[in-house]
Amino acid sequence: MAEGKKPDEFALDNRLSGESEYTSAGGLQFVIELSSSAVLFSPQNAIEGLAESVQKTYQRRQVQGIARSTEQDAENPLRPIGETIISLREKVTQIEDDVENSQRAMIHVAEITRELQPILTRLSDHPGEMLGFSTGFRSLDRLSSGFPSGSLTILAARPSVGKTAFGLDIALRVSQTDIPVAVFSLETPRDMLQLRLVCRQRRINLASLTSGHADAGTWRALARAIAEVSTLPIYVDDRPRVRAIARATLETTK
Repeated sequence: MAEGKKPDEFALDNRLSGESEYTSAGGLQFVIELSSSAVLFSPQNAIEGLAESVQKTYQRRQVQGIARSTEQDAENPLRPIGETIISLREKVTQIEDDVENSQRAMIHVAEITRELQPILTRLSDHPGEMLGFSTGFRSLDRLSSGFPSGSLTILAARPSVGKTAFGLDIALRVSQTDIPVAVFSLETPRDMLQLRLVCRQRRINLASLTSGHADAGTWRALARAIAEVSTLPIYVDDRPRVRAIARATLETTK
């Protein structure tokens, strides 16, 4: 093991495998835990520490600059307060993006292996469990292995072929497993989204409701659907500024 470098856990495991003391100590899991808690000293680490300090100082100055400019905007009686709030949100979101980007850099595959270890451990300990969480549709789960955490899945099709209906079906099925779901809409008001959700819950004909031709059975089914959907962890937001709102919603539901 070279000075200032992380050990290769899997190479070490391969070398020590078969030793009774190694197995009783915890094997590969013990090596990974020991490696992750190791403190390394090297010129490279000192340079990285200095770079991190400079980056944090820069971010602090950015925040101070935003605070000063926002104070000036708020004191301007001719500037609508709504514009000031929007401007502040956009600037803060930009800083958050910069911070997130600064924390992700090109790294060696050995580092990625350490990040992958908890995922592999979960798949090993739970045979039959998918990499991501279930969409509620078995055929889709077989093709996609579910929705992995942190991934972006895009549902695309021609207009008026059922993208929103399918998306709402997934939201309903996922939420029924006690996983919180956030629905962001750029064009459909939240009351109409809620109506579509409850109709999907009980397979109610939406057109019969909106056209005024719903019978007594439809209204009874609608009442049951509303009661059922109201207990699910689904959050709907129809405001247009998705990125900043998504972050705020995530913090709220933690």
